[in-house]
Amino acid sequence: MPLVAIANLSANLESSFFHDVGCLIAARPGADGVSADPVVGMDEIGVDHTLYRPGDRSWQDRWPSPSLPHSHYVAHEPAPAGCLRPKRLIQTQNVLASKAGAKQVLVAAGGFANFNNLLPSCLDMTIKSEVIVLGEVPSATATQRSRYPTVKYMIDPGELQSICMVPPVCYPDGRFYMKMGANTTRDLFLTRLADVQRWFRADTDLDFLPMFELHLRSLWPDVDFLSVRTEPCIITRTPTGFPIIERVVEGLFVATAGNVAGAKGSDIWGERAADLIESSG
Repeated sequence: MPLVAIANLSANLESSFFHDVGCLIAARPGADGVSADPVVGMDEIGVDHTLYRPGDRSWQDRWPSPSLPHSHYVAHEPAPAGCLRPKRLIQTQNVLASKAGAKQVLVAAGGFANFNNLLPSCLDMTIKSEVIVLGEVPSATATQRSRYPTVKYMIDPGELQSICMVPPVCYPDGRFYMKMGANTTRDLFLTRLADVQRWFRADTDLDFLPMFELHLRSLWPDVDFLSVRTEPCIITRTPTGFPIIERVVEGLFVATAGNVAGAKGSDIWGERAADLIESSG
């Protein structure tokens, strides 16, 4: 495919950092013994959704894939649910911050906040290894699936848990990938900078590609993946499940620990941090 055509296709698919494609959520009714039932949570806080009970496959009239088990219900959460491109979002936020005259020091270093003496003392948070799999798809597939919902699949506990997936997007190499992430029974808790650095240098394909590729291909049996690879990642959690947004010392503030929701929560958390900085004079 000519580079000009790829660039034009990329521009059409990636015109912004936010894609309000909605979300499909699949889970066994009553929860799986590891995670809470997502629909119960949505009902409690009034999230708009359409519920397809186990065995009801009518959702496939609109989205023929992924292949999800008949034992699980499928809930569709419409827009504004969707997915974010974090790097594009950060670029936009930095521009807005500069235009607003940002001058105070806010440490937002994610899982690295406790390292390199960025703060006078360590924060109460844990760092866990995470693995993602990238399935490369043809440009035609990317166009066809670009408006597919994101998918949250509360797979029955096994080697993979709590699968999440997003539609194909264009990466810096000009290729299109579907991304899938999940917790695994092999995940590690990392406490030292050297451990985190070692994890990011690790060849995750050796230990994780077989299991991730198996589940990716089984969930999207009609997708012609051109290549499949894994990459290392980390997530941060706090005992409360909430991010850490606080004043550390005079002129120094911190906002970190996304609890797997850092990208989608970043705007409002940034606003809270800005309010805190402003109120501190």
